[in-house]
Amino acid sequence: MDTRALERNEPLGIAPLAVAIPEGGVAVVFRYGAVVLFGAATPTMDNFIASLTPLVTGALSVPERDEVRLLIRPDADQHVDLAGNIFLREKTIERLQLVADILAKSLVLSHYETRIAEIFDGIEPFASTLREKGRAGARSKELLCHIGDVLLMQHKMVGRVETAEKPELLWERPELERLYMRLAEECELRDRDHALDRKLEIIWRRVETLPGLVQTRSSLRVEWYIVLLIVGELLLTTYPLLLNRSKGQCGECRPTSSSMDAAMIRDLQLRRNVLDELELEPTVNAVHIGVSTNCGVVALTGFVASYAERAAAERAARRVKGVMAIAQEIEVRLPAHTKRADDEIAACAVQILKWQAGGPADRIGIKVEKGIITLTGEVDWQFQKNEAAYIVHKLTGVVDVVNEIRIAPRIAASEIKEKIEKALQRSAALDALQVAVQTEGSRVVLTGKVQAWYEREIAEHAAWSAPGVSEVQNYVTVALSPAGLSEA
Repeated sequence: MDTRALERNEPLGIAPLAVAIPEGGVAVVFRYGAVVLFGAATPTMDNFIASLTPLVTGALSVPERDEVRLLIRPDADQHVDLAGNIFLREKTIERLQLVADILAKSLVLSHYETRIAEIFDGIEPFASTLREKGRAGARSKELLCHIGDVLLMQHKMVGRVETAEKPELLWERPELERLYMRLAEECELRDRDHALDRKLEIIWRRVETLPGLVQTRSSLRVEWYIVLLIVGELLLTTYPLLLNRSKGQCGECRPTSSSMDAAMIRDLQLRRNVLDELELEPTVNAVHIGVSTNCGVVALTGFVASYAERAAAERAARRVKGVMAIAQEIEVRLPAHTKRADDEIAACAVQILKWQAGGPADRIGIKVEKGIITLTGEVDWQFQKNEAAYIVHKLTGVVDVVNEIRIAPRIAASEIKEKIEKALQRSAALDALQVAVQTEGSRVVLTGKVQAWYEREIAEHAAWSAPGVSEVQNYVTVALSPAGLSEA
């Protein structure tokens, strides 16, 4: 749900967004599509929900609904009774936001619990057929659809709804945490979330084993003479494509069902490897980070508490074998106690650059706007440019670093090319014959193929190490060998 239009009309509260209903009452609106209404008559609620329709994308065909009584008692022990009624001591916007957060997450969990139950019901006939007949029958595609549903559900739960996380309001009002924890416990949010995780883990195990079994069983049904006819036809009609594949141009071939299944398994394993690497990285809190993969491209979503943690998460993902590219979509959400004014951040950045040994601090300009540091100026070496960005990116209150520092050209293009090629030949971790170097003035263009992401970075580092290089365009691609793909 796009809530920007509502945020412009003087909301009663932020995170979660609370607004006044024109005809009376309060509404708490969540970006993942949940709306909690307090103190409004039924016609008023229907009119308000109808007004939100233009802001919603991907609406459910049958919306989830629930009703709860909220009672205000000054002497009440704030809790949820056996009838499901919620008791509060006073009616404040912050307390209504907490109650709304609990109710919205509970409703989302109810929706996912129903969907998981439907998926289990769909998998049960598949398992029964496999046990009785020893083959999967025609249900393999249906199983893959269920797997897609589970992956999408897991992405939404971790990256959007964050059912297991506390609301941001508690950063500002820690005295309300006890009320939130009690209501969450009585609504069993944590237990229900863990139960869903266990069910998703069970389905994940099926994902690792069943597709290969489906392929094996299906192949036994094919008669040999049909196989020979198909192979003969493929050899006659796809000969040009086979030539392209031998030259490393597999991307132009039409993927078969088996190759698509294998690619899905590789992506699932790559996602698990990236998650394990994030869990292992001590400077990253991986609880708030979501990971999705597609053909070796890793997308990082969610949020972290600092820009340094965001950069560390990206570095951890790059270390994983099989990662070909990274889409960085992690949001930096600074806790209240780490937020700093722009002038404070700028002053700290100036001082820390001055203390850096051998750094040309007097040639670097610093601009800070809304926590985003922009570096300008001119230095002699790329490592000086990188070092300046690395130093300031760990400062408290920074949400992003834009490095616009330029490199001053120093030597001729022919000398630059020669120095880079010699540096590549000296590298023990890189096959220099697989990387081509071209120079246009002080600009360097790298092309070719390597076996891992770190080899690509080694080639780029060697290019930047040559004096006078002002720009490096790295077109080197990561192309795993068949053995590397099976291991990844």
